[in-house]
Amino acid sequence: MSPPGSGLARLAGSRRLRALLLLGPALLAPALRHLARLTVQRDTAALCRALVESSPDILIVLNPDSTVHYVSPAVERTLGYGPGDLTGTGFFERVERESYTTPPGAPGTSSRVLPIRHADGSFRYFEAVAAPLPGGSRAYYLRDVTGRRSFEEDLARQASHDPLTGLANRTLFMERLGQALSRTRRGARLVAVLFIDLDDFKAINDTLGHAVGDQVLVTAARRLRGRMRTMNTIARLGGDEFTILIEDVAAPEGAVRVAERVLEAFRSPITLGERTLHLTASVGVAAGEPGRHRPGDLMRAADAAMYRAKAAGKAGYRVYEGDPGAARTGCPQDTGPNPPGRKATARSDPL
Repeated sequence: MSPPGSGLARLAGSRRLRALLLLGPALLAPALRHLARLTVQRDTAALCRALVESSPDILIVLNPDSTVHYVSPAVERTLGYGPGDLTGTGFFERVERESYTTPPGAPGTSSRVLPIRHADGSFRYFEAVAAPLPGGSRAYYLRDVTGRRSFEEDLARQASHDPLTGLANRTLFMERLGQALSRTRRGARLVAVLFIDLDDFKAINDTLGHAVGDQVLVTAARRLRGRMRTMNTIARLGGDEFTILIEDVAAPEGAVRVAERVLEAFRSPITLGERTLHLTASVGVAAGEPGRHRPGDLMRAADAAMYRAKAAGKAGYRVYEGDPGAARTGCPQDTGPNPPGRKATARSDPL
């Protein structure tokens, strides 16, 4: 039996249906088919409207001039705007300009993630899918992926940063060093690496424990950050070894000035609760020339210079004065810059 109030129910109680029944099945069947089509069309439209209005995703229909013709109620829950706030306005005015060159879904482009300004001024990220409509209008389906993006960024950061200090790790440092050397080839500028080793750090771990040692490493990382420009990449390679990447250096003297700032960062004592610790560092400096050196060359050369600084009495720096490529002589290439047990006396690099 048809639901009360439906078109079929109304027709069933009408004189028209009784007349059709008297005319016979030949005329009744086409009439019922037509009525069924109208009912399905009306019910489908109502279903689509209910789905759009209850969806957590946003549906926006834009006029040919990119002004908003329709926006679903989800825009208020997700972006803080009432539907009436956006109608007739330019939607792409709320999209961060640097994130796109043409509107998503325009010819020759594909769907993408767009940062869209919330009513409170912050940005949320949406996966945008576009569909053309008759007359030059466009429909955009926007799904909020802010949470997913934040999760992915956290994963990427964990893979590229040291969990204790928050500095870049070895993988990210070597990647940026390689990129810097590639750019250097085009710009004919130098790239410098500072290799930093905290003096007598093992004694802190052995006498005060690893918890105190971790606090010292965190403090050292914070002091290095405070002395460096944001364009310099600071990394913790592991243990008490740190590196600094200095890009676009006109001459090695520029890297030397950075090394002096590193030493200055450790001149004041470190206070941890009731303990006062005096910490120094030994620094090795190596600069690479355009198109000649690889990341491993600079790392080995800076490491060799750092060992010379330790041999000279610690709490100082040394500059690698030869060809950084020569640092490969007599040095293991795949064991890292400071494998356990390697002695300064084993070095034969010309400094």
